[in-house]
Amino acid sequence: MSGAAAPRWRGALDPPRVSSCATCDGAFFRGRRVAVVGGGDTAMEDAIYLTKFAAEVHLVHRRDRLRASPIMQERAQGNAKIHWHWNRVVTAFLRAPDGKLLGLRLGATGGEPADEQLLVDGVFYAIGHTPNTDLLGGALPRDAQGYLSLHGVVSDIPRCVRRGGCGGPPLPAGRHRRGHRVRRRDGGRRLVAGGGITRAMNEPAAARWARLVAHRRSGRSPFPGRGEGPPAGMAAGLRAASRRDMTRTPLFQAVVGALGPERTVLDLGAGTGRYTVPLARAGCRVWALEPNDGMREHLGEEMAALSSEQAARVQVVPRGWPEGRYAVPPVEVALASLVVHFSEDAVGFLQAMEAAATRRAVLAIRAGQMHPLAERLWPRFHPERPFPAQPILADLVDVLHEMGVEPEVGVHEAVRTYGRYATLEDARREAARMLDLTELDDLARLDAELPSALVQGDDGWRADAEPVHEAVVSWAPRGR
Repeated sequence: MSGAAAPRWRGALDPPRVSSCATCDGAFFRGRRVAVVGGGDTAMEDAIYLTKFAAEVHLVHRRDRLRASPIMQERAQGNAKIHWHWNRVVTAFLRAPDGKLLGLRLGATGGEPADEQLLVDGVFYAIGHTPNTDLLGGALPRDAQGYLSLHGVVSDIPRCVRRGGCGGPPLPAGRHRRGHRVRRRDGGRRLVAGGGITRAMNEPAAARWARLVAHRRSGRSPFPGRGEGPPAGMAAGLRAASRRDMTRTPLFQAVVGALGPERTVLDLGAGTGRYTVPLARAGCRVWALEPNDGMREHLGEEMAALSSEQAARVQVVPRGWPEGRYAVPPVEVALASLVVHFSEDAVGFLQAMEAAATRRAVLAIRAGQMHPLAERLWPRFHPERPFPAQPILADLVDVLHEMGVEPEVGVHEAVRTYGRYATLEDARREAARMLDLTELDDLARLDAELPSALVQGDDGWRADAEPVHEAVVSWAPRGR
């Protein structure tokens, strides 16, 4: 569902030279007089931006005070090219016989009589948006303003994923908003609430990514260190995935579809070989980078099922990424499945991928959190500490956009590779590790609560019966 959100016009008609996008249309009014209607941060931002082009900017607001943040008010009111019209609303557009906009008629809202004419060449509305979700009826939950009430990008309806400006998750803790959807700029720092993905943007996307990874590590990450063996749930899930038909997955299809005549692939974080092995069977030459000793041991066991000719096509490299980029030659496709979120330096990781690939860089990343067991139990044991969330799809797209890359993105229901346990004791051991539990009282509570947090199946225990959603993100290397 990509409903987006339409600008509000307060019932005004939409004649020529009326816009809701100053950055789109501002340059057409160089040396002209324009008006901005609104009183929030977006209106202040638009008015300030338009002073780069327009000779005069007239700001029309229906109240005697602004809703904008103090710093944005100060910046706008300190700009000599911005003229203020308080307690005024647009009641009519003044037009020439040919329909050309000549100006505005303004009415008063504060009780005093007023019927003013304001001669302008263009008008920019910045008074909010209305989500285009009426077509859904009651198929998906909506809030009072019409935005979709979804957690993240995934709905409860199979294959229905929210994109665009029709909804979004709550603002981060400690943030607030005035009205329903606003854009805030404080000292050049931006907080987007509404529009595609709601998130704090008061830092560069790459810096936010690094902070998420560092916070997760400081909170006892469930991921293994370089020299450690993989946790039971991770290894069991990855090995189970390796034995499924991975050739049917969107990620495998994206890799194979991008191959050229050489059929060379770089598998970053090859793990237990869930993609390395089927790619070798498909006739590909694969460089499998895996820094973890335990994972490489499982990879060797899976490769034992290959024929000697197939196994000869695989070169296992015991290094991580991007430091391992000098140990491999250029390949047609660089593949990274569920590993980029390990790296604090997302830009370095992605740039090295782009440099290694001659035809396509392809990644898989979760659309939501990867470890549902830890996420579910965390607030019961650490109510005062936020869950150490990992970067997900939205964060990756933000980083790529910051790099100037416009990737292709597809979201699909995926095979669960994490949160699967052969025994309840395996689940207990991994949950205690992920939740940083060492006290006997906490471990006793975990024993009591764990069975209700797991689902028992024919192949053991799993953390969640709900499907997981994964995204395939790909782009052609620039400069090739």
